[in-house]
Amino acid sequence: MWALHVQCDWSVEQAGRIVASRADLRGTDEDTNRTTESLHRLLVNPVPAVVEKVSPGDAGGVSLDLSNGVTIVVEPELVEGDEDWRFFAPGTDGRHFVIEAGRIDPDSLV
Repeated sequence: MWALHVQCDWSVEQAGRIVASRADLRGTDEDTNRTTESLHRLLVNPVPAVVEKVSPGDAGGVSLDLSNGVTIVVEPELVEGDEDWRFFAPGTDGRHFVIEAGRIDPDSLV
């Protein structure tokens, strides 16, 4: 099992439209709860979505196509010294694949 930890802009798309984004979590508590519940229904319940395809994007971005027709799009912010996102196997001491400032962090693969 792999995890994706995102610290930059992201959006969740379905049928060509954005259904949630990072900005949706910056509103009121009520808006944040509504977005969280919507994402839970979309990605976890009743059946967990499975990643079917991973595609590189511009400047260190990535798109993940899921089994339920949903796409997660991650767009780095290109801020020097800031981590954008990482793939890793939770609960292990394995390597993390890290994108920082839109580039692969060379130390992440050591």
